[in-house]
Amino acid sequence: MIMDLKEIVSLSPEIKELINKIRNISYEINRHNWAEANAGNLSLNISQEMNALKETNAEWYLVTLTGSRYREMAQNPISSLTLIEVLANQEKYYPADSKPTSEWSSHRMLQQYFLKVGRKDRVIIHSHPSNIILLSQLPFFSDKNQINKILMEALTELSIYLPAGIGTVLYATPGSEELALNTLEAIGDSKALIWQYHGLLCTGENLDEAFDYMEIVEKAAELALRKLFLAKLKL
Repeated sequence: MIMDLKEIVSLSPEIKELINKIRNISYEINRHNWAEANAGNLSLNISQEMNALKETNAEWYLVTLTGSRYREMAQNPISSLTLIEVLANQEKYYPADSKPTSEWSSHRMLQQYFLKVGRKDRVIIHSHPSNIILLSQLPFFSDKNQINKILMEALTELSIYLPAGIGTVLYATPGSEELALNTLEAIGDSKALIWQYHGLLCTGENLDEAFDYMEIVEKAAELALRKLFLAKLKL
């Protein structure tokens, strides 16, 4: 049974296209300086493509490896990804000794939630824009309504693209079960979540959609912080 990602990419034009999309988006995240030195976190449900290729009936995910970096993914995404098969709640990694990002626990809970409620989202991208990190340190970050009000007043079209608003997740240790559970509780119908001190998660039916949400939320955060700064200067 073929489980080498390079060979799978060579056999599946659809998966090859997804890999190229990951490369392009990784380049953009790195170009925007939205990545920490040791961070490249995304997960992508590729069950449809894999089950068609291998005639299986499992959930399949492309997930970044622990220690992956967006700048490296922009050059060679395959080297930064592992293939995960989920069947009857059992996970198999390909290659077997690969270690997915510590944030996979949060991603998996969200991916399972999407399947359970029938959401078509199959992509989760996590980055670390400095404006988002700073916004999450403001005293009123725990008030989701206040954060959304500030962001939507700063960029009015935000409410058009993200009508369910942006979820807020209070700090918990990265990679912990607490963070995963808090993330699951916060998601609701949102397609964007801000992890306090730890960046921005955006979801979508495809990679372009998730990245579009990331760009617009980051822009709203930039404008909101400018507005808050100018208001403080006038005091």
